[in-house]
Amino acid sequence: MRMRMISSLLLCLVFIAASCAETEPLGKEALNGSWYILPQKEVDPLLIQSKSFGWGDGVRIVNGTTEIDLVEKTILIPGLFLMEIIEVNELESNTFEIRCYFENGDFEVSYICHFVEENQMWMEYKGQAALHNETGPNHPYYRMVLPESSCPKNHQRWINPENSSFNSRIQNCLFNKNQMA
Repeated sequence: MRMRMISSLLLCLVFIAASCAETEPLGKEALNGSWYILPQKEVDPLLIQSKSFGWGDGVRIVNGTTEIDLVEKTILIPGLFLMEIIEVNELESNTFEIRCYFENGDFEVSYICHFVEENQMWMEYKGQAALHNETGPNHPYYRMVLPESSCPKNHQRWINPENSSFNSRIQNCLFNKNQMA
């Protein structure tokens, strides 16, 4: 019994090591994007809005997504202010430090971003005050992306085509609400 558990554990470790070895190093440009605490397919599509960033068109959740724009040199932490990015340093493969200036407090803070894969990361916070949301490896952030047919510029909301059961529940809810009015 004990031998079987040890064998299973070793096999898991081999698979984990193999998957880590296959990960290509990412450049700091991979930080660009809107990041949320849930995978996009689990997000209520009525919350998702389009937005133009310096790096291109994307989506966001107002007061929900962490928005990183290396072109405009800004980072928005939900519920806080937009901060100026001073610099981005690569600390090790797929780990970057974003140094920011928090104007309202007149001090610098850092967000250390650890990529698990290209569209998933976790963050650490270093600095004064509590200018962060969920941090640590147990709190992953997932990249929010545009659907194949890009969102219109007028911030029209997007219904997730991959989640038809959720979409039909939303449509039924809206239909029933309109009938009651």
